[in-house]
Amino acid sequence: VQFETLVQSADVLIENFSPRVMENFGYTPEALHRVNERLHITSLSAFGQTGHYRDYIGYGPTLESFGGIASVTGYGETPWLPGFSVSDFGAGIHGAAATMFALYGQKTHGAVKRIDVSQYEVAVNLLANALYEKVNKQRRRLQPAPFKFQFSAPFIVGREQAPALRSRRKM
Repeated sequence: VQFETLVQSADVLIENFSPRVMENFGYTPEALHRVNERLHITSLSAFGQTGHYRDYIGYGPTLESFGGIASVTGYGETPWLPGFSVSDFGAGIHGAAATMFALYGQKTHGAVKRIDVSQYEVAVNLLANALYEKVNKQRRRLQPAPFKFQFSAPFIVGREQAPALRSRRKM
């Protein structure tokens, strides 16, 4: 009853249980929106609110191993876990930003009522730079020529297309 009193006056509810916990308490999104229709619910569960792994419980070491963070930390080829839970911090930052944008979006576009942040997906997202570096190192070993970027806008522009673009401009 005290929880429902808090929900009545809240703008945001942030929880990090596995999906079945809030349901077992009887606090489904529909039930919470009956108490407060303008409530934004942000869930920070291990594997998200939907999908095959939704009911698995995960903690920092599990998520960092499963998400691949352990493969880019450590020394040499032996994977090590970081000294703190990177995925927890990352999910908190992503969840806070998404909640902030939802509150802003409510004022400008209407309602965003449910935000689902998967800590596993955040862990994978944090690997983007490391993955890019690894692919570039492998590419450099396979191809001695320097990597050429091609930018795509309305059309692809590269060094090979530059003379053709100059001739089009003269027309």
